[in-house]
Amino acid sequence: MARRYPLKPRWLRGAGGDALTQPGGMNTPIVVVHPPAPEGGRRVTAHGETLGTAYGLTDLIEFLRRAGLDIATIDLYDDEVIDWQGGNHEVWAHEAE
Repeated sequence: MARRYPLKPRWLRGAGGDALTQPGGMNTPIVVVHPPAPEGGRRVTAHGETLGTAYGLTDLIEFLRRAGLDIATIDLYDDEVIDWQGGNHEVWAHEAE
């Protein structure tokens, strides 16, 4: 089954300049990879807008690409760019307690 990816988010449509820069020069990551959901996958948001649910790095990269971000210039492991909540880039499934 092919994954469906969302359209370019509202915060980036028609935006000029660097989409990774927070308004006001804040040094807060604009992309958040939320903790794994009980049913699997991790919600991905940017500027507070949901980009989708990623089940691995391939999905995350596709969400960022479709959002108009230049993947070649993004370090997925830089915590100033991406806030990995509930686990790093290797954690995609919810762990049963």
